[in-house]
Parts: sequence; structure tokens; C-alpha cells
Amino acid sequence: MAMRSLSPITGIGDASSKLEAFRSKLTAGSFGKLRDQIKALYEKHDPSRFLESRQADQLEKLADAYKEGSLVVVLGAGASKDYGLPAWDDLMLELHARTFDQDDPKKDKIDKPTRELLSALLLFFAPGNPVVFARQIMRRLGGEKHKRSEKIIQLSEILQEILYQKVKQPANSAYKVLARMLKTSPTDKGIHCIITYNYDNMLEREIENAGFYNCQPFWSDRDELDKTKKPVFHVHGYLPHSISLKSQPILAEDLYHEQYGTPYAWNNVVQLNKFSELTCLFIGCSFADPNLRRLMDIPRKLWKPKTTRHFLINKQQDDDEMPFHLGLALQRLAVLQSRRTEGWDRKLALKEAHEVQRQILRIVDAIGAEDLQEFGVETIWIKEYEEIPSILERIGGILGGRI
Repeated sequence: MAMRSLSPITGIGDASSKLEAFRSKLTAGSFGKLRDQIKALYEKHDPSRFLESRQADQLEKLADAYKEGSLVVVLGAGASKDYGLPAWDDLMLELHARTFDQDDPKKDKIDKPTRELLSALLLFFAPGNPVVFARQIMRRLGGEKHKRSEKIIQLSEILQEILYQKVKQPANSAYKVLARMLKTSPTDKGIHCIITYNYDNMLEREIENAGFYNCQPFWSDRDELDKTKKPVFHVHGYLPHSISLKSQPILAEDLYHEQYGTPYAWNNVVQLNKFSELTCLFIGCSFADPNLRRLMDIPRKLWKPKTTRHFLINKQQDDDEMPFHLGLALQRLAVLQSRRTEGWDRKLALKEAHEVQRQILRIVDAIGAEDLQEFGVETIWIKEYEEIPSILERIGGILGGRI
């Protein structure tokens, strides 16, 4: 049974070490007790309430919002992965590797492979949110003598280079469908606007390729919003590909604090306004971001209890998606207990371990969906990310790639 390895940042050593400690204290019925507790949790959370497919009803609500012109599409880092752009963890890893030894220009430069390995090790053991780590990267840029504005320019240049170093053109993507939806709907209907937490302009390029020129990327309150155009709000900054334009990227912890600590900053006003008044569809977003959760929590108090206003497209975890350390520990627990009983069967023990693993993953998915409902967000479950373009086509009434 294949299991995926841990990502560099989301380490769970504590959980696996506790399982290993539990294994060392096994009695004949220990795995059975663990299995029964997981089963009880499974029944308590009743994952079927959150994981069963209700796509038809969900997409009908989104299609209604689209027809009314009240649909807001909110894009996270996962939405740009089809274009070869790095995910958040990979971006942080590469950024750290590029700036690892820039704080002391006098010392010998570390070779690239060693620098990348050191960065991965440091990020693996780094506590807390990687945004905290980004603050240290900012401090290293150019040493202590450089002004903050100079460091931001330097950071923007490095980020722009990292973002597009492996850029590619997919055959199909959510951005291609969004571009067609924008092009074929009247100005006052269809998608009301797009909010993106991404720095890139892959969406804008697809919109231009579709022959739609009535769209405006917006990334600074120094710009004037053209009300006759559909806005794409880059609330964390804008670093377009093959264009010298650079805005301040909201990346490090102090920059997040500066933005979200200013109640009337345009970024906050836009998000609060859309989250409060319109229907949002989140694609490629993680609700682990405390800033997003805080902004979502404010309008939640204005709604009736348990009222769903927004939707998140999320992939259900595969049965083999548990990190290697935990899956292996569960297998060891099951096999060791089985050996302590008469007529023990290794295959049966591994089958029981796999069922416990499956139930844990379903519980985690259900808890995540349950948490989102507190913010008025309902989860649209998918098996594969490749389903997202077809979901958007159904919302926009696009059949076979055409309206």
C-alpha cells in the first residue's frame, strides 16, 4: 500500500512518535482499543453528512448567483498549479534557498545543492506558519544596511523569477473556463469580480487569449477602478510574467500584520464587502490562513445561523494519503497485536490497519467541512483536481467548451 511522504513544512513528528510510544507499551488488546476509538469518532462525526455528493444542488445555487451577477470567484495558490507555478510550500522553500547566504556578503557562497538541502531541513523543523519564516528572509535581504523599500524591491524580483521559472501552458484549466465565462456574460451579469491571493497574471493572460479586453487587474489603491470593467483584485500584490511592473508582495509576517491591521486598507474593504454581500466560490484556497478566517468571521455574524453563502471546491483525501510515518506506525500496531493472538493473519491485520487509516482520513475531511460551515462555507467535494474546469463549465452553462 503506497503512502505519501511528509511535505517539508507540515511535519507531524509528534503524532508518529506518540504512536511509536504507544506501540512499545502494547498489550494484547491495544490496537483493538485504538480501532474502536477511531470507529466511535467516525460515527460521532458521521462523515457522510459532509462527504456525500450534493453537487447538483450546490452547482444550481452557484449557477443562480452567476446568472444574477452576484458570483465572486476567490483564487488561492492551488489554482495556478496547472501552469507550473509553485505551491506555497515550494515557493517558500525556493525563496529561502535563494536568500540563504545573502545576509553576509563577505562569507563564501554555499553551492546550490547544499543551499537547497539546508533550506529544506530548516523549513521542516521551523515552528509555526511559514509566513513567520518569510519575515526572516526579508531581514536577510541585502543585509542590515538596506532600507525596507529596497528589500521589498529585491524580494519582488526574486519572487518574480521563482514564480515563472517552470511556467507551462496546460491544455485545459480553471483559468481558461473563467476567461470564457467572463467573455460571454453581460457586464452586469455572470462573474461579479475575481479576488486572487496569487501574485501571478496567468488568469489575465488567459482572459486576453480569449479575446476579452474588458477586464482590469487591480492591486493598489493608487489605481482607479474602472466600473465598466470586470476587476481582478490582487489583494496580496501583483508580479506579472514578462512585465517589468512590480507591486509590494504581501508575504512576510510584518507585511501581513501591516495589511490586516489596517481596517480600511483597500484589500480588507474589498474582501469584507464581497464576503458579506455576495456568493463566493473558493478555488485552490486553504482556510488554514488565520487572516482569511478572521475576515470570514466578521460577516458571519451578520448572517442567520447555519446559512450557507459560500462554497469551497476541495479534493477528498485519497485512502493512501496519510503521511508515511503514521501509516507505517498503524500497520506495526496491527501486526504486533495480531502476532499476540492465536492463528494470527498478517494480511488481515494490514487490512484492519488500512480501514482505521481510511476512517481517520474521512474524519479529518469531515472535521474540515464542519469547520467551514461555521463560516457559512459549504464544501464541494471532488475526487481529482481535473474536475474543476468541468464544474465551472456547469456553473456558467458552458457545454463542450462553448456557451
